[in-house]
Amino acid sequence: MTPHVDTAELAAAIAVVDRARALLGEARELLGGTGMSRDQDQWMTAGSPVQTLQGADDMYRGTCGFLDDLALALGYATAGLSERAVRHRERARKGFIGIGGADRMARPLPGPTVEALELLEGLEVLGQEFRGRIRAALDAAQATYPDPAQFRTPAAFGRTTAAQSPA
Repeated sequence: MTPHVDTAELAAAIAVVDRARALLGEARELLGGTGMSRDQDQWMTAGSPVQTLQGADDMYRGTCGFLDDLALALGYATAGLSERAVRHRERARKGFIGIGGADRMARPLPGPTVEALELLEGLEVLGQEFRGRIRAALDAAQATYPDPAQFRTPAAFGRTTAAQSPA
């Protein structure tokens, strides 16, 4: 039996994701225009200007790929290639890896980022697990990536680790 693909649902999802992508692009441009330093220390601090811009870029690029999957699903469904359409719809259902970019971003998140994430959270085409990750990103009080512990120099190199440092 040929699987059914709801083309109206896919078309509606494409419109929402396209709007979210535009908003994330707007946030990326807004953040990129700040003329920030790109020194090494900035890369090691969660919520730093460099990490915030990187997070915005990750989410923007992720929505671009997500949009591609939805468009392919719709195209295949329209062409009568339901099995391929289902495959791309299911791939899109899992969301996109770039959502982790929100973990890098300083709080409060820029307005366009919040609006984009809220639009994406409302998409029924996305799985519940991914929508939960969006909610967690919106609710987070601060940036959480990268974890500063991963940058500590081990004692074997002549420096103390956090665990050995006097508190």
